[in-house]
Amino acid sequence: MPLFSWIGKEKVVNHDKEVSFRLLRKNKSLSLGERSENLIVEGDNLEALKALLPFYYGKVKCIYIDPPYNTGNEKWVYNDRVNSAHIKEWLGKVVGPEGEDLTRHDKWLYMMYPRLKLLHQLLREDGGNRKFILVELEKKIAREITQERVRRVAKKLFGSSSAKATADKGSFEYAELGEPLFSADGTINEKVSFEEMASYVYFTETLSNIDNRKIKGAFIGEHNGTEYYLLFKQKGGNILNRAALKGIKKNEERKVVYADKSLLSKEILEQYNIAFKQIPYQVRVY
Repeated sequence: MPLFSWIGKEKVVNHDKEVSFRLLRKNKSLSLGERSENLIVEGDNLEALKALLPFYYGKVKCIYIDPPYNTGNEKWVYNDRVNSAHIKEWLGKVVGPEGEDLTRHDKWLYMMYPRLKLLHQLLREDGGNRKFILVELEKKIAREITQERVRRVAKKLFGSSSAKATADKGSFEYAELGEPLFSADGTINEKVSFEEMASYVYFTETLSNIDNRKIKGAFIGEHNGTEYYLLFKQKGGNILNRAALKGIKKNEERKVVYADKSLLSKEILEQYNIAFKQIPYQVRVY
């Protein structure tokens, strides 16, 4: 079987796992409509694709990408020689000093591989919902050109205004990449909300997308016979104790409970069929 390779490929094969998971922050002033699954994301596409996984993993029917063509031309609207300051900085972090000796083709493959890998994870085999997602790195282009063009098209086709746009007709949310979920010391970023943490935990546990309508108290969802609970930003602390047991369903289903610490004995955990996972140490880095 033919094998496609290039110099130093092993350095980037699993780089998608090293990319920080960042939060998406909606910019209401640049959005059209109140709620929409259509997105314009301002930021680096590698980080943006990682941020989309908890919401669109295995859901996307078709992806259209317009990557750099690797022509070597430096005089286009963008630098197409894979030697921009942004790419050089990224290569230096991922590849190290070896990056100085790579051809532009090697550099292009380094840049494309982790992005294609994340894109592949968003696709589903049997088709999906028709949603619009666009990622734009340049802030000025994203805000003054891309956002305005999509807004005008939506209004022209659907007659939508910011007050009338609906989730399925002529609306979009403009999102920016926010802070990483994990701080540099491995702790959870204090700005992370319960809903954001729940989406991430549920995704890393199940590789499926959370249904926010089913969240009730600490219960964040069920998947394949296992219930998931999150004690996060709770009044009185994120502690799995007898008081917290009142919010856990009394049934024979297996339960995974995330909290800062547990005060319950091994016997009580077994009685309730609970697998305790400590925050942040057992929150999986995806």
